[in-house]
Amino acid sequence: MQIKKIITRKVRHKNGNINEYTYKFIKQCNDDLFLYEEVNTHFKECFSKFDLGLIRQIIEPPKSNINPERVKIKEGTNDKTRTRRSVLHR
Repeated sequence: MQIKKIITRKVRHKNGNINEYTYKFIKQCNDDLFLYEEVNTHFKECFSKFDLGLIRQIIEPPKSNINPERVKIKEGTNDKTRTRRSVLHR
């Protein structure tokens, strides 16, 4: 994993202006955070591995609460065209 020594970041403000900031690497704070200094204003800011694009966020799809093996079909219905889904969502 290669840490970038110089990064640029574009920021869009509410009024529509776009500013580009250039940061220079200073040091690694811990195993996840890195300290950078803005070149023009010498403002220091920390970036995480996620901010720098070194790791990606893994999004898991939501799990269903209904287990199809434990679904009970109501007995005593005269309509034989009903499916398991229509009985559950009644």
